[in-house]
Amino acid sequence: MNLIVIICLIALVESRKLTTEENEKRLEVCGLTGKPKVFNGRPTKSSEAPWSVMVMTKKGDEEGGFCTGTILSPRHILSATHCAATGDENEWTHTDVKFPSPKEKCGEHDNLIVTEVAASRVHVSSRNLTLLGRAKYLHMFQFCRVVNKGEYEVQYADDIMIIELADDIEYSENVQPACTARDTIDNEIGTQLDFFGYGDNPPADMPKSPPRTRNEILLLHHKTYVSHMVKDGYQFSMDSRIFATKSVKMNTIACPGDSGGGAIRKIDGRNTVVGVAMRGSCEKMVRGRDGFEIHASVGYNHDNICESTGICNPPRPDSSQFMSWMLVFIVVFIGVLWQEK
Repeated sequence: MNLIVIICLIALVESRKLTTEENEKRLEVCGLTGKPKVFNGRPTKSSEAPWSVMVMTKKGDEEGGFCTGTILSPRHILSATHCAATGDENEWTHTDVKFPSPKEKCGEHDNLIVTEVAASRVHVSSRNLTLLGRAKYLHMFQFCRVVNKGEYEVQYADDIMIIELADDIEYSENVQPACTARDTIDNEIGTQLDFFGYGDNPPADMPKSPPRTRNEILLLHHKTYVSHMVKDGYQFSMDSRIFATKSVKMNTIACPGDSGGGAIRKIDGRNTVVGVAMRGSCEKMVRGRDGFEIHASVGYNHDNICESTGICNPPRPDSSQFMSWMLVFIVVFIGVLWQEK
């Protein structure tokens, strides 16, 4: 058994997965609050997107930077792997939190669970910079996978991570969890999404947000939709681990600070995170029809998330089974009516 698997097994014993009861409670309360009201990169109100938090990472001996995260449970925050690791389009090379990640011992599809997050190395704050908690573990899904070049025209190393906090956070009006996607059906082409992030990225011809008058970071909201990757009429094949989005009004894109932010879809009346922001066209400031963002699919990673954290969803209702029961009901109902005659 390789070293990474051993590390994962140790972490699974020591990390605090949600119990069945905790997960059932999560399913009762997740995604019920927050009604998007502001579009196109304008500031949100304090009661909107209560699941969106800031993830601060100190990389090595440097000050580090910040990303966006999504609350999933009292001790689990969803974000992007690149907020705490270094690599390229094809693979990760190492973590940035002084934790060993020996790639030569790594299996093809092993997850990496960082079990020793140093104090203050990774912490989570609310938009008013109130500390919500510090990381105890980092669950980096399929950290060891190397991209098989040529399999798809658009593909990247897996870029989805869950931060497990040392202590549970307390929910409030402005601190609430989002629900999680069941599978990739939840990010199908054409799906309209609400994206929330802490990156300040107005169009080139628009002014930046006004200076803060209080100790608070602006959380911005963008309306997007899931799209094919198309250029000059050619549609690129894309790995199902990821999906692309475009701005509804084609004038906003995700930028630094937005990384790790959640793409939210209303499913059964619940605010459900279906994607994690990992890449975009911000560096070239490309907007309009050519502007895009790439998200890691939460639905694709559902089983990994469930196994590692206890954040699990019931199976999607089987429509064919429902129709079978309806047919049985109709036959029985007709039979009863016939007997009454």
